[in-house]
Amino acid sequence: MMATQSSARKKFVTKFTLSFLLIFILAFMLTGFWVAKLLQQTSLERLKDSLEQQLKIIHYQLPLEHVQSSNVSEMQNFIVPLGEKIKSRITVINKEGMVLADSKRSLQQVHEMDNHKTRPELAPALRGQFASSIRHSNTLKQDMLYVAMPVSDGEIWGALRIALSLGEVTSILSTVRHPILLTSMGGIVIVTLVIALYAHRLSKRMKQITDLAGRYVSGDFDENESFNSDDELDILAESIYRLARSSKRH
Repeated sequence: MMATQSSARKKFVTKFTLSFLLIFILAFMLTGFWVAKLLQQTSLERLKDSLEQQLKIIHYQLPLEHVQSSNVSEMQNFIVPLGEKIKSRITVINKEGMVLADSKRSLQQVHEMDNHKTRPELAPALRGQFASSIRHSNTLKQDMLYVAMPVSDGEIWGALRIALSLGEVTSILSTVRHPILLTSMGGIVIVTLVIALYAHRLSKRMKQITDLAGRYVSGDFDENESFNSDDELDILAESIYRLARSSKRH
């Protein structure tokens, strides 16, 4: 009988512990996922802002006359060393969409590049807006983050674009994910310990109540038995006590 009660009690405590642990783990995972996505989006926006600032600095140095005259060789000579210096791909197009320079291509390759007028980030730039996009580069054969701005002196002469490989972007964003993952793991460990301690306490209290019930069934009553009215399990024990006393009188 005692072995059966002990087994039932252990099953209950195990189910209780696992149920609460599962709920908390799911809550931490969902919260961590949401926070990670939010911080990644914020970090991506900050990265775009940083690239926009780089574009403004490049635009300030840009020899506008080479854009106005569509001088590919002079523009390429200016852009290639600049791209190597800031370790980013820089592209310049004129207002018709013709590529004038690309820091990752040779002069011959620039002459062979397709018209860029309809590219998602360049089309708005040719209309006077800052724009960005994440897409696959057919030129470099990899996914890239692009940010573009108009080349203008009051009149729009073309567009200037800077790009980072998505691998670099992912590497930057991973620095945001790692602390969140570690924090979530730490939270799960703490919650696991708290639930385990509570489950152990609950198991002890249930054993005490089971032992009391066994005593009451055998008619062993303590006239000075006291119960805590603020403790749900003590209230249960008191109810069992009163029921057993009532049954004994009858």
